[in-house]
Amino acid sequence: MKTITILTLALALAACARHDAPTPIATAVELAPVREESRGSATRYSATVEPDAQVAVAFRVSGYVDAITVEEGDRVAKGTVLARIRTADYEQKLGQATASQAEARAALAQAKSDLARAEALFTANAMTRPELDAAIASVDARTSRTNEGPPAAGANGPGRRGLA
Repeated sequence: MKTITILTLALALAACARHDAPTPIATAVELAPVREESRGSATRYSATVEPDAQVAVAFRVSGYVDAITVEEGDRVAKGTVLARIRTADYEQKLGQATASQAEARAALAQAKSDLARAEALFTANAMTRPELDAAIASVDARTSRTNEGPPAAGANGPGRRGLA
């Protein structure tokens, strides 16, 4: 070890000296395998590692994490999928919403049928105006629940209100 230190010092001094023509000097060196040595007074350093950028991560919807696709320390690019939310909960909610929509459409069809019957009865003076208005209101309410938009004039809206 001392030989290497002395050799390094000699080379450093030789490099600083002014030479007109550098001549290569062959130096004998001793080779030794690398080995681990324990020192009684090891030097310890503390440090803080910080990322280049830090980003808050959030899901668009709440739920249970089904899979994590990266590990701590991995480099990721913008748009990389980091984790997946369990979809079973949302598939179940979609099924419930679809069933509710079908139920609302069936109720709307029944209300339209009831309104057609009420109009015929009102025209034949077999139904009162408040009963006809209730049938029209029922169609309007059920139409809004099915997301089909406002009632069309002349179908179940203002055109029917003009019946005498």
